[in-house]
Amino acid sequence: MGAKRPRGFESLPACHLLAHLAASGVTISLRRLIVNTVQLRGGIGFIWECDVHLFFRRSMHNQTLFGDGVHQRRKLAEVLIGLIGGAA
Repeated sequence: MGAKRPRGFESLPACHLLAHLAASGVTISLRRLIVNTVQLRGGIGFIWECDVHLFFRRSMHNQTLFGDGVHQRRKLAEVLIGLIGGAA
């Protein structure tokens, strides 16, 4: 027997829907935060003195690995269209 899912997460598409929705918002916010932080620190010459360059590189790596906000919204649309198409 598998573990019982919490209320509201019984169906797999609901989990996918929430995961893509969260990933889309996080990647867009992280990108905006990192770009503004690099701007605030004075460009590429000064970010080596703190860990901003590590966060910038991690952000770019994660976008390549998991997809950026546009990719996540596209996946979200595919899940929603699949739910609508399955209900019809």
